[in-house]
Amino acid sequence: MKKKYVIGVVISISVLTFNQIFIQYWLQKKKEDAEIINIAGRQRMLSQRINLELYKINNGHADTKVLFDLQDQWTVAHSALLNGNEDLNFSGVEDEDSRALLENLTPKLDAINSFIAERTYTNDASLIEVSYLLNDFLIDMDKAVKALEESANQKLMFIIITEIILALISIIVIISEVFIIYRPISNRLEEQVLEIKKSEKELMQKNSKLKRIAQIQSHSLRKPLANILGLIHLIKFDDRNEFNPLYLEKLKQSAEQLDETVSSIVENTKTIEHH
Repeated sequence: MKKKYVIGVVISISVLTFNQIFIQYWLQKKKEDAEIINIAGRQRMLSQRINLELYKINNGHADTKVLFDLQDQWTVAHSALLNGNEDLNFSGVEDEDSRALLENLTPKLDAINSFIAERTYTNDASLIEVSYLLNDFLIDMDKAVKALEESANQKLMFIIITEIILALISIIVIISEVFIIYRPISNRLEEQVLEIKKSEKELMQKNSKLKRIAQIQSHSLRKPLANILGLIHLIKFDDRNEFNPLYLEKLKQSAEQLDETVSSIVENTKTIEHH
């Protein structure tokens, strides 16, 4: 029974530990997905801001400092989506469809970076051309973000379904342990308690009978025995020559009373032995 109890405890701990490991793992994955979607959203915003800065520079309303800073953030974010980022603690996009869309954006990003590096944004024709590239990048980035959101939702659904299954398994395991392990243990304990109570009751009965025997021995047995001894004493010291029949009658009565008392003691002793 002890072995079953230990096995039950080990199984319970194992199930709970596995559940926690699973939940923590997928919570981390969900956190990574949220971070990736956030970075992808920033990519869209950065492409729009770069386009705006180009027009501001073209019109003489801004310098290149902000543009280069936005370009650097844009490039780093794109690399992080594809290759991961240790500072953000994620390894990059894993979903194949989303990753393919992001990889298709790389040539457009490189072309826009080349345009910025050549500093031809003061030319209206070149500015229109790069605006088209940025617009195409934004459209494709929207597709990538939607793919990332869909992948994250699928993971979330997988987590929910798996957690439900694990919860059901945990419930089944607990119920099984209750009926297979803990309930028999409980029943065994109840049986032991009943046995102890029964033993206590038997001991009380035996004690009562022993008290009864002691009472018989101390009172009922001593009376006829004292009578017999007294009669013998009378017979011994009676000076008359002829035997008094009354002595014999009294001896007979006392002997019968003594016999009944002894029989009662024997009977009570037998009853105790049977218990």
